[in-house]
Amino acid sequence: MGTTANKQQSARERARAAKAELDRKRRDADRLIEKAATEFYTASDAADAARAHLAEAENAQAAAVAALANLGQNINEIAELCGLDAAGVKALKKRHQTASQASPDAEQPPLPDATDDPAGAAMTSYDDAPYVTPTA
Repeated sequence: MGTTANKQQSARERARAAKAELDRKRRDADRLIEKAATEFYTASDAADAARAHLAEAENAQAAAVAALANLGQNINEIAELCGLDAAGVKALKKRHQTASQASPDAEQPPLPDATDDPAGAAMTSYDDAPYVTPTA
């Protein structure tokens, strides 16, 4: 009878040792999974911040294109000045128009002051800017 009890005890010890090894492997795998998920969310946050920064930069480009248009530059002139094609200028003008309509209190591009104007006559509002008819 002693040998059966010893065999059961030995079997339990081996089972516990095997389970302990399995648990250790699961903990190691869980740490690796958590590490990978953390890296994903860190990268996701960085991508979100980059997208927001890109949107701000594109809005600034759109505001600058709108300012050039308000200063009487046509699409082809703006394209040449900014190194864009006409489609790019139109897209930025549309972006600025959409942003301005969405937020009536949106910041307008800065008006030129007397130092920017060779004639020395600075505009005091966008109402003073020449109207440029958009071309198709």
